[in-house]
Amino acid sequence: TFALYGSINPVIPRQLLIHLLTGLQKHGMEVHSEAALSNTIYYYYTHLRMQYPNLAEVLVQIPTCSFQKLKELDSEIDNENKSKAKFRKLIKGACGKSLSRTFVNQYFYEELPPLARREKNDNSIFYENDPLVLCTLFGDDDNK
Repeated sequence: TFALYGSINPVIPRQLLIHLLTGLQKHGMEVHSEAALSNTIYYYYTHLRMQYPNLAEVLVQIPTCSFQKLKELDSEIDNENKSKAKFRKLIKGACGKSLSRTFVNQYFYEELPPLARREKNDNSIFYENDPLVLCTLFGDDDNK
């Protein structure tokens, strides 16, 4: 679409990519927003990467992305599903986290001691073999 209108200042696509990544950072904590924004960034990068090589400089500023990984992605751009998955891994460092998920620590206890089992209490009067047990339970005080 950009080829129809002639050349565009290379700063404009760069700034648009920066704004898309900022949106991913702010709204990436929600799954649906992350998927929509990462797909938009993927299509934006794949369609404009040849015309504007400075887009790679913006992506390299993400902690999980490097020039080498971007070159690998560019060489394997034919298979769309695999390249989308790799691209999502590259920009995962730009995804925002909610404040509640920021300080979550997962604890794994490997070898816990087994819990002690309770023994059944057989001191109940119903288990006695005396036939007068029920009579003593429900009888008058005179029967004692």
